Amino acid sequence: MHEQADIILQNNTFYLLLVVDTIEQKQIEPKDFIGVDLDIVNIAVDSTGQVFSGAKVNGMRKRLARIRTKLQKKNTKSTKRLL
Repeated sequence: MHEQADIILQNNTFYLLLVVDTIEQKQIEPKDFIGVDLDIVNIAVDSTGQVFSGAKVNGMRKRLARIRTKLQKKNTKSTKRLL
């Protein structure tokens, strides 16, 4: 096993540089996998055909946009903190 350490001074700060050799792990070959297509209407569709709808996500985005609009219209110090 090969190991090395250096201390350097750069801009009044000390850095410790380490080099350590390790044993390479054996690569794992996957048996099964699925692909995922990301979209706007359907947040995700996997390669098995299962569709994950974005209805909840889009509803939350619209709700937060309405809240953000109301807070921006108020224009007070406390609403700026919330934003």
